[in-house]
Parts: sequence; structure tokens; C-alpha cells
Amino acid sequence: ILGFAGDFGSIKIGQQWTAADDIYGADYSYFYGGSALGYSQLNGALHDSLIKYNYNSDNFFVAANYGLDENDSNQELAEIFVGGSAGDLSGHVGFGQTTDETGADKVEDTYYQATVEYSFGKAGIGFTYY
Repeated sequence: ILGFAGDFGSIKIGQQWTAADDIYGADYSYFYGGSALGYSQLNGALHDSLIKYNYNSDNFFVAANYGLDENDSNQELAEIFVGGSAGDLSGHVGFGQTTDETGADKVEDTYYQATVEYSFGKAGIGFTYY
């Protein structure tokens, strides 16, 4: 991975996990039918040629990435997420789109996510809408 960082955030280029994998949402149990996370169709959320931007402050974050398709040998991927927190309440919203032409068919997927979480002591509760 090649990258650089400053007060503006960080930019990394190379094989890495997608923003959707870094952020996801409320945790789902694998004991009840597997993962309900919508990004699971995306190369297992690992992309070979990803340009990724992250900005984090005390109560706010932005995460975005663009995955290069490299002449249809990878999925083309674009995602952006923004979120923040106030006390024990936190949340984020995001959007992603992928186009996969690595096989015989062209497959496109557009997804949205909104999550709100509340922490109390060592416990918490969260809700995610895909």
C-alpha cells in the first residue's frame, strides 16, 4: 500500500479493505443464517486496486474509496460514508455502487446504509438499515 496523510486525512492506494468493511453497522450474528451485510458480494470486501480516503476528527468522520476495474479484471467500486457522534449516540450514512464485468455477465449493485448506535456502559444497541 502506498499512501500519505496530513491534517486533511489520509489517502492510501493499493490492495486493501473497502470502506464498507471498515464501517459496516450493527453487528449481525452468523448463527442465524450468515452475514446480512450488503457488501459481502464485493470481492469479500477486499479490493486489489483501491484508492481510499479517510478523515477522522473527535466527533466526525468521512470515508470514501474508488476501486479501479483494471480493464474488467476487478470490480469497479465507489463508496462514501459520513458519520459522527454526540455523547453516547453515534451514527453514519453511506452509499456504494459496484459494477462487475469480470465474468460473462455485467452485474451492477447499488446500496445504501444508515446506522444509529447507543452505548451504555459496556453494552450498546444499534440498528442498521440496508
